[in-house]
Amino acid sequence: MYVVISEGGLSQVATVFTKTTTARVNGDKTAPEVKGETSKAKYTFNNWRFNVTLINPYFSPNTTKIDNVLDLGWLNMDFLITFNFHVCDRDFPNPCDDGDGKIYTNNNHPRLDVQMFINLNSSHPNITDTYVALPHEKGDIEVYIHCSNTICVIPPSDIADAVAQGFLPALTTTLAKSIRTEALNASSHIELLRTIPVGKGSIISDFEGGWWTLPPSSGTHIPGMLLAPRGMTYADVSGKAVPPPYNPTFVPPAAILESPAHDMEIFFTEYFFESLLWAMAEENLFDRVEVDSDLPPASPIHLTTDDSFFSQAVPGLAKFPNMKLEVTTSMGPSDVSRSSIDTSGLHFLSSNLTMSFSIDTGSALVPGWTVKADVSFDFALVPTVHGNEIMVNGTLKNINSVVSTISSSVGTVDVSAFEQLIQFLGGALVVPGFRVPLPVGFTASNPTIQYQQAYLVLQTDFVYA
Repeated sequence: MYVVISEGGLSQVATVFTKTTTARVNGDKTAPEVKGETSKAKYTFNNWRFNVTLINPYFSPNTTKIDNVLDLGWLNMDFLITFNFHVCDRDFPNPCDDGDGKIYTNNNHPRLDVQMFINLNSSHPNITDTYVALPHEKGDIEVYIHCSNTICVIPPSDIADAVAQGFLPALTTTLAKSIRTEALNASSHIELLRTIPVGKGSIISDFEGGWWTLPPSSGTHIPGMLLAPRGMTYADVSGKAVPPPYNPTFVPPAAILESPAHDMEIFFTEYFFESLLWAMAEENLFDRVEVDSDLPPASPIHLTTDDSFFSQAVPGLAKFPNMKLEVTTSMGPSDVSRSSIDTSGLHFLSSNLTMSFSIDTGSALVPGWTVKADVSFDFALVPTVHGNEIMVNGTLKNINSVVSTISSSVGTVDVSAFEQLIQFLGGALVVPGFRVPLPVGFTASNPTIQYQQAYLVLQTDFVYA
């Protein structure tokens, strides 16, 4: 499974991220008090207030080649920072000054560099560390000092030197905290490892994995991004995640992955669907016992020996008039098929479903007959937008079966009748879907699915606000 966000899609993310980060920084009133000293003075700065403007966001490949590290930032920034100070001269008699000041950028607009450690190998996306640097040249930043006294006892240039040294920790700490918080907020509801109840058990969907940025177009500061979640389903066996007994064997062509035509494209390989079906079988989801009372009253077929379907398909039931039938169906992990995807859709080929029928005589349950159906399904997937997620539902296009008799204590069984029955029941089959959650603030538009050889692509544009 692969998730690709295009340059245009990531540009939307960068624009909103810039807006929300700026608002959080400028609203922060918790910047730490800064204490320190220069060769001429000891200082304390507090009561920081920020008015920051971030301009021209950028993302770039990580030059340190460390896994899960994203280098990003803004090519230009402006700020006006106000603060209070208490500064004392280091020389006897150690005079002190109190006052306020401001730090501001001039027309050179220094840049802001950020290094963010993004971990997608946990139950939720996590930003483990964020580092901020403000590279600037002398003269990029101006300092204004106002002493509470009529005149400053300590030379303003000495106070300004102390400010120039002390303001960076307050600014970078506030920026780092705000950037990390906004990134976590955007992804807080996305579950990378999710336990889903099914029947009497559960399965575990695993979307943990890695990510990297794509080669950018010429002249752009924001490349696309590719995420590579595992995209597999485990069976939950006594609280232990058990993987399928096979591994993925196909990767979509790199040229396709690196050239998205929409804001976001999600590539599903055959392995995604195979592991899902296998896990459901491992959890015995296809093993059921049905009696006539389990069927809706309007059902055209009833589990009784007098039902016209069963009396014709199994003539020997005439010896058991007016009795109820019980059917046990089973399809274990070794019975489910591998999936196949081609330009016509999604297919599950040759799954073995066993159906064992028993006769309830009122005093005992008598074995009747058992048939095995080799069943193949053809599906079309239909994506729709539901709030903050895309729901992908399956529609059964076709079902074929070949039925054979395994055993019978009631004589001949017309297997062609059971093939017709499976065809009929397929029309009422409810195909479970799956949801694709989106980060907070994303609204998908016009999702579509394209089928290719050995994979399919869920394509969507989005608005991020």
